[in-house]
Amino acid sequence: VGILKQMKDEMGQDKADMVATEEAAVKSYEELMRAKKSEESALTKATMEKLDRLGDISIEITEMKNDNTDTAKSLVKDKAFAADLKKNCASKEEVYDEEKKMRAEEVTALADTINMLNSDDALELFKKTLPSASASFLQLQTTTASMRAQARDLVKRVRSKVLPGHSDTRLDFI
Repeated sequence: VGILKQMKDEMGQDKADMVATEEAAVKSYEELMRAKKSEESALTKATMEKLDRLGDISIEITEMKNDNTDTAKSLVKDKAFAADLKKNCASKEEVYDEEKKMRAEEVTALADTINMLNSDDALELFKKTLPSASASFLQLQTTTASMRAQARDLVKRVRSKVLPGHSDTRLDFI
């Protein structure tokens, strides 16, 4: 009986050890699963952030490619504009040079004319052409009354020239 009791005690002790070991293993497994789930959650979050960043970067790359295409088109237009501007500037420069030459000729002609008008010969010619000192350009002021009187005298002179017996109704009307 002693052996059976000892075997029972040993088996009970072994069972208790195995249950304790199993409980410790279950506890360790549950802690490991919590840690793994937390790690999985962190990795999922990191993956989602990286996917978002990848999407944003893809959009930026596409926008940059579009900008590059637009910039290339604009560059072609700007080069064409610059070439056209260079051609127009050359033609405008030629026109400016011609106008500058013409202005110089005009200034020379004006200087010659001024010299000619300031010469003694021109002074003598002007003296011969202008009337004497008694005649001058004088602006006279007339009044309404004096103009009426002149008109009345003129009508009287014209009426006196009309044949007697023939009256001019137009003169009578005035």
